Amino acid sequence: IENNHKDNQEVIKFYYVSAAYEMTFNAQDWLNKYDFPEGDSVLKTFKNKGATYNFKHEVIKNIIEKEIMTLDKSEGEILEVLMFGDNAQVDAVVYSDLSHELLINTKIYIRDVRAEAVFFDSTLPIKKIAGINYYFSEVELLALPEFSFVSTELKNKTYDSYKMQTLIPSYTLKTINRRLDGLYNDKKRANYDAHKFWNDYYLRY
Repeated sequence: IENNHKDNQEVIKFYYVSAAYEMTFNAQDWLNKYDFPEGDSVLKTFKNKGATYNFKHEVIKNIIEKEIMTLDKSEGEILEVLMFGDNAQVDAVVYSDLSHELLINTKIYIRDVRAEAVFFDSTLPIKKIAGINYYFSEVELLALPEFSFVSTELKNKTYDSYKMQTLIPSYTLKTINRRLDGLYNDKKRANYDAHKFWNDYYLRY
């Protein structure tokens, strides 16, 4: 994303917001270690230790409003916001609420770590918020036209991990199992179907 915007001579800024407490790790060191693009990071402190929704909503809203103030509207500048997160807690809800409140052009991508928003079987209920792109692994992002710029090298690396069944963290299989057990109230059936859905997913692409 960073390289694509630079190639197109577009300005892009990165912000990293986490509800983890800043005492637990150094965000900037972590970002540098894993070669994330440079950008401001905001973590919780003991002064803002309220609900995760309130924390993320306030922080991200302030970021967006400050960016809006920098626009040269006489030149027709508009703000486009890409939001990435997961549905472990409240990312999807916060992003969706802010999009409607601030009336901004957003594209929202949520990793389905709860295994409850992507399709596994037509008999299973799914939980989605309209207007959000949910994905179970990065191969689904690569199929979207807005990510057509992704390099062949990165695509191959992603598909290789997919083929080796290492793209998705292995604990996610346990998440699927727990979810199915809650729906079926049948541990044996849940375990069988979890492995079936897991293997079926790795045959899709």
